Amino acid sequence: MQWSWLFVFVVFAFVGCGTSKPVSVEGFEVLTATGATTADGEEWQLPSRLTLAVGVDNQGAKVRLSDCRLRVSYRGRRVLMIWTEQKVTIPAKSSSRIVVPLRLAIARNSQSLPLQQALSRKDLSEVTLDWEFKASRGLAGRRIEQSGVAASEVLSATQQEQLWKMLE
Repeated sequence: MQWSWLFVFVVFAFVGCGTSKPVSVEGFEVLTATGATTADGEEWQLPSRLTLAVGVDNQGAKVRLSDCRLRVSYRGRRVLMIWTEQKVTIPAKSSSRIVVPLRLAIARNSQSLPLQQALSRKDLSEVTLDWEFKASRGLAGRRIEQSGVAASEVLSATQQEQLWKMLE
C-alpha cells in the first residue's frame, strides 16, 4: 500500500511524548482503512480514516495523549494533516497494544504530487513535520509542540529503511 509510510510518521510523532522514561514503539499494524481523500487532479489517494494497532513499551507511568495533530510539509507547503479522533492511553509499566483511530486529509496544493514523487525516490530532504499534542500523567499535563523538523531527523536510518521497504 502506497500510503503506509504515513504510519511511521504518526507513530513516532504521537507516541514518543517526552515522558520521564521513554515510550518505545515496538511495531504497528493497520486494522482498518476506509474512505478516500485525494488531491485535486492527482492520482494520489489515501484513506480518510485509519485505525492502527501500535505495540508500545512503557516502563513509566500511564500516559494519555489528546489533541494530537501531525502535519507533513514538502518544500515548506503543508501537504498532509493527520489527527487522532479520540484520546489515546498508554498503560503504565507494560508492553501493550493500543488502538489509535486517525483521520487524514490531503491539502489541495502544488506540492502533493512532488511529495509523492520524492518519497518514491527515497528522498526526505525537503520533507518536514510539525506536530502537537497534549501528554498527561495523572492530573499533570503539558502541551508538546514541534515545528519544521526534518523528517530525516525524526526517523532513524533503520526506520527510513523500513519506510522505503513499505513504499516498494
